[in-house]
Amino acid sequence: MALDHTAASAQLAFEESIIASAPSLVQQDGESRNAFVGRCLLAQQNAAVSIAVKAESGEVIWASTYGTRRNAEGLAVAVTKDPETVEVVVPGFVAEADKEEFITNAKADRAKIVGESSTDTAESLGMLSVPPTTSTVFQAASISKPISAMAIMRLVQRGILDLDTDIHVYLAAAEWKLPVELPESVEPESKTTLRQLLAHTAGTSVHGFGGYNRKDARTNKIEIPSVVGVLNGTGNSGRVVLHGPPRMYSFYSGGGTTIAQLVVETVTGKAMRQVLQEEVFEPLGLENTTATLDDSPNGGDFVCGHLGSEALPLAGGYHLYPETSAAGVWTTATDLCKIQDAVVKSLKGEPVNGAIYLDAAVAKEMLMCRFAGPEGVACGVGWMVEAETSRFAHSGGNEGFICDASTYANTGAGISWMMSGEGYSQVQDAVNAVKTALNFPVATKPAEEKYTLLTSEEKIAGTYLFKESSLSDQYIRVSRRSDKTVFEFSTLKGEVVGKPAGTEGEDAFTFNVMPRVTSAKFKVNSQGQTLLMIAGLTLVKQPTYFKRTTVTTTTMPAVAEGPKTTKVVKKTEFYVER
Repeated sequence: MALDHTAASAQLAFEESIIASAPSLVQQDGESRNAFVGRCLLAQQNAAVSIAVKAESGEVIWASTYGTRRNAEGLAVAVTKDPETVEVVVPGFVAEADKEEFITNAKADRAKIVGESSTDTAESLGMLSVPPTTSTVFQAASISKPISAMAIMRLVQRGILDLDTDIHVYLAAAEWKLPVELPESVEPESKTTLRQLLAHTAGTSVHGFGGYNRKDARTNKIEIPSVVGVLNGTGNSGRVVLHGPPRMYSFYSGGGTTIAQLVVETVTGKAMRQVLQEEVFEPLGLENTTATLDDSPNGGDFVCGHLGSEALPLAGGYHLYPETSAAGVWTTATDLCKIQDAVVKSLKGEPVNGAIYLDAAVAKEMLMCRFAGPEGVACGVGWMVEAETSRFAHSGGNEGFICDASTYANTGAGISWMMSGEGYSQVQDAVNAVKTALNFPVATKPAEEKYTLLTSEEKIAGTYLFKESSLSDQYIRVSRRSDKTVFEFSTLKGEVVGKPAGTEGEDAFTFNVMPRVTSAKFKVNSQGQTLLMIAGLTLVKQPTYFKRTTVTTTTMPAVAEGPKTTKVVKKTEFYVER
């Protein structure tokens, strides 16, 4: 069936961008365009990509999958190479101080893959041997978080859970309590709730999870921890604790999402993967989506994770994630479009598969921006929301997999993509080409601000509110006492003395405050405002109003034989110090 103009434009834009990223390759005689695009992907560290675009109606108008399930040919070549001659490509987002560690870990990953993955076969992995299709599943990684939030909102809708109840009310039977690791001088001033956990504003630790190698688990080299074990740090991630100011701003925490998983499992008595099946996958008719920990997801119709500059397949094919809500879903780009379309239809009061999925008020609550986030994006319940364009979205990255899903709530149009490999920029550039071809809205980039340093530590003192104050009514108050800089957070009882990063230049105005606030920087913008930059967000020092009264006495000379007169003028003025 021929594609309509919009779908054809999307496909052409995507494929042309991928092909342009590998200029040294030429399409061979008899080679299909799909196969050629797959070869171009491999040239840039990617084994497979799946993409889907949906129209304003919610209908998926174009979906395609390129590449291979498992780069066996690349692995066979890699086994013959001297590992010292293999270049490690360091992504641009890796900080200079972390590059050496990244290279060391990449070499260790490659050695494990070459040593253990070469004995894997499609049969031993329980994987289909035919090329991948649009029904082939990839790991959804952190997009599992908003999917799990949708399941939780269904439970909220039925009164089984409440977003604003203290989680410890639900966790009494689990015999687990959120540990607090804050400076001794402070303590949380309120409860921890599901709303905070799902919006990454609870102040909890552990950004993400590395998963557990499937082959190691199969051979009993490792033991996969329970959910409580994960939270207690008995697996390969740290203990989940409260170590930052809650309800202040969004600070990403997969650990917090895993606490939400424990709440659901404790209250329902069911594994999270079963709750997802009952509350999301079945009602939405998602035939190619699962959260199983069993071997061979989707009946073997899956793609392996791939790592490194050679796009080598992971030993055992992929990692296992007991952190189901944070990282455990397998799905397709098409099903991701359907998941987001269910939110849009719920907002409009329209049925999904013959029934209302979420009440309109509940769906609206999911996209309500209550907490400030970085770069114009705020966090609702599960989804990240860009207010300017109405786009709600989430991205993800598991070992060997990267993905993204986004939809415009005001129109219903959207795009989802999933990839196996680490050549992110190649795929992101192609996705951006699709967005341009389809005239998808793009948020305005703020003008680059120029900053100067403060001239005195004393100018730090004051009350700071978030620049996007509509998203947060919280504040940070800073004072100077005996040459010390003291921080008071509105959601914590007590105060913390900041430790300056140094004595000169910017370091003199940069402070370590607590584990989750490792860099609080003070600067001055071009308008002369003092700013506090923290967690990718900007707070503005509020004007301090001072009252000044002056008294002027004027003696008037005597008139004729009369006495001298005195005129007293009392003047009150108000002035502002920023």
